[in-house]
Amino acid sequence: NHSFYSLHDSTLSPERIVEAAAASGMSAAGLCDRDTLAGAVLFYKKARELGIHPVIGSEVTEAGGASLVLWVENATGYRN
Repeated sequence: NHSFYSLHDSTLSPERIVEAAAASGMSAAGLCDRDTLAGAVLFYKKARELGIHPVIGSEVTEAGGASLVLWVENATGYRN
C-alpha cells in the first residue's frame, strides 16, 4: 500500500491503512511508499497496537526512471 507520503498515489494515513487491514480481519499489512520511509514508524506502531504484522518497504525510483520495490526483512535491512 501507498500512504499519503506517496504524493498523488494515496490519501490514506499509515495508521488508516492498518485500521482497514484490522477491520478486514487481515493478520498483516504492508506499506511501500514511493522514495521514502516517512510513514514507517507510524505504520509500525499502529500495526503493533492492533496486532497486525507490519511489512515495511519503499518503492525506489532509479536514475533512469524505473522503480524497484524493496521490502525490509529485518532490523539490518531497515538500517541499510
